[in-house]
Formats: sequence, C-alpha cells, structure tokens
Amino acid sequence: MKKIFRLIILVISFNASAQEMSNNMVVAEEDNRNGNGYYTSYLIALQNLNDVKKLDIQKEDSDLFLNSQTYFPNLNDLVINFSKKVYKSRDFENFNNLENIMITYSWNLTKLPDNFTSLKSLKKIFIYNCGLVDLNENFFSNLNIKSVGICGNHISKLPSIPLNNNIQYLNIGYNPISELPTSFENLKELKTLSLKGTDFEIFPSEILDLTKIEKLELSKTRIANIPTELIKLKNLRNLYLVGLNIKQIPSSLKDSQLTNVWISDENLSKKEKNNIIKSLPKKCNIYWTSNYNQMLDIDEKCYCER
Repeated sequence: MKKIFRLIILVISFNASAQEMSNNMVVAEEDNRNGNGYYTSYLIALQNLNDVKKLDIQKEDSDLFLNSQTYFPNLNDLVINFSKKVYKSRDFENFNNLENIMITYSWNLTKLPDNFTSLKSLKKIFIYNCGLVDLNENFFSNLNIKSVGICGNHISKLPSIPLNNNIQYLNIGYNPISELPTSFENLKELKTLSLKGTDFEIFPSEILDLTKIEKLELSKTRIANIPTELIKLKNLRNLYLVGLNIKQIPSSLKDSQLTNVWISDENLSKKEKNNIIKSLPKKCNIYWTSNYNQMLDIDEKCYCER
C-alpha cells in the first residue's frame, strides 16, 4: 500500500514539474520574441524603449498602449489587435519614425486623434474591423501616405482628398458609404481600389478619371451596371464583380487591357454568359464564382465583413 501511495506521489510530482517546465518554455518562447527591435509584450517593451522598432501587441497590452503617453523614439511599425476597452486612441504626435500603423479587431475604438495621420514618416495606415464612425477632415492631408485601409468600420462619408496625394492603395470596403467626394478624382496615383461590401447602387463616375487603376473591387455592392466608359481605365487588369446582379458587360471592354475578371454566374443564363465572354478580351481569364470572399490579388488584404 505504501508503494502505491509513493507511486501516486511521484506521478503527481512529475506532472507538476512537467507543467512548470511547459509554462517556463512558454515564457521563454515569449521572451525570445521580444528583442532585436521586435516586441509582442508591452511590459517588456517598456523596459527597452530605445530598442523597440516594431510593436505587435493585442488585448490588454493594446489597451495599455492606447491609453498611455509613453513614447517609443525609434518605433517604425505598430500593430494593435483586439483592444477591448479603448474608445478613443492616444495621441501619436512624437512618433516621428513611425511608418506603418495597423489597428484591427478593436470594435470599441470609435475615434482617432485629429493629428493621427500627420506624422511625416507615415506611409501606411490600416484600421480594420473597428468602430470608427467618421474620419477627421485632415485624414488624407499627409501627402507621404501611400496605403490606406479602413475596411470594416461604420464610416458613411469620406473627407476631402487633396491634390498631389500619393495614395496607391485604398480599401474602404464594408462601410456604409454610398457616394464619393468630388475630390476623389484627385487620387491620380491610385492603383488598387476596393469598394467591396459598401452601399453603392450606381457605379461612381469619379473612378473613371483614375487612369492608373490596375485592380478594382466592386464585389458585394448593389451596382448592377458597368459603364461603357470603364474603357478609359487603360491600366485596369483585375476586376472583381462577385455577388453583383450583373447581366451584361459593355462590349467596349473587348478592347480593354483586362486580364482577370471574377464574376458571379448563379443567376446568369447560358446566353448571358456567352455575351459576357464575347464582351471581354480573348486573353482575359474569367472566373465564374459565387465566392465573394475572393481576395484582391495584392499584399494588403482586408479580412473583414460586417
């Protein structure tokens, strides 16, 4: 009986030691991810302010950062995920080296500081799946910014876009936006545009002046007609029309440079499909699909839906 009891004690002790080793390994692994400029723990980052170049944090750490005034002088890349308790973001005024900001899945975040986009080094801003209801009137005023993603918020209106901006990528998908500002035509450098999941019912004519566009996402909007003037977009290669009630394509697009078109076919007759095929360039690849989650063929993907 004593031998059995000792055996039970040994098994319990072994399991406890194994669990402690496992916990230590997790901590060690976490510690190993914090250093050489890259930090996933806000508390560890606070101990190494001058070393932090990329801060990739989530949940409680995200809340702590967004509520603090701590300055990381060499921070270049900021990624914030799953903030739960912050409604208004902190000020970023002194982050002069910050080039990239990504804030995702922070549904309670409804407001950004007025100077959020004013940093001179800033090039990329992604705010996906958050609670933003509007953007400051100066949101697009920084002419150094090249990529903007505000997918999956509650924004119904875009602020004015200045002349000489350098935005090449713009994703405003899954917002209740139904019209574009007249200044949208100032996006002369724009190459990729996603309106996916917005409230547009008519193809926005402002897009037709953006001749550098290469990739255009209209999927899951209520647009039912593609204008003949789309031929003006001489650089357009990829066109996404999934989830639309499109019955025909303008025959003018037969002379376009389109190489890939994604389009829904579940409600099309055989004749309608054949007419669409005839209206597109012979070398154009047509992907008949009802999968509106098809992603843009680009690096900056928007994994969001309201």
